[in-house]
Parts: sequence; structure tokens; C-alpha cells
Amino acid sequence: MCGEIHYFRLKREDWQDRINKLKDAGLNTVASYVPWLCHETIEGNIDLTGQTRPESDLLGFIDLCKQNGLYFFYRLVHATGILISSEGVSIADENSFYVR
Repeated sequence: MCGEIHYFRLKREDWQDRINKLKDAGLNTVASYVPWLCHETIEGNIDLTGQTRPESDLLGFIDLCKQNGLYFFYRLVHATGILISSEGVSIADENSFYVR
């Protein structure tokens, strides 16, 4: 059974709490979209470890899932960004958006 946690929309310190809630619901897999603009804010500079902002630490989030005995399911975002408006994803500060 799978539940969604969009790591990039949460403050990093809230990740464990959401994982605990998912586990308490009896789920064993975390799914998340991976909006590329969160990880490549400057073309050619890819951040998967949270160097540009802690919430961009995709590898850390996947490791946290593993430490909690959970699988991680990578959800592809369509190129047009239908589900996440052109990857202009609202982050922890609701007034901030990723644009390129």
C-alpha cells in the first residue's frame, strides 16, 4: 500500500512526522513527484542533496524512507506539468515559486 508525501512541499524537519503518519496508516511505500525545477534551479547545476535548500534533498528523503523500512516510488511529472503547474511548485513559503 502506498501513500504520497511531496518532500519538496514540506520543511525538511516535517519529513519524519509525515513518514510516521504514513506508517501508522499501515502503508509500506512512499510515492512522490520529483519536480525537476526544484533540483535544477540553474540550468546545469543539479542539486539532489539539499545544497541549495534543505527541502531539495531528494537523496536524503529516499534514505529516510529506507531507514523507516519503506519503499520509495518515483512519480514522473509530465513534461507539460499538468499535475504540478509547469513545475512552478509552491514551497514551504507560500509566496515562493520556482521559475526559470
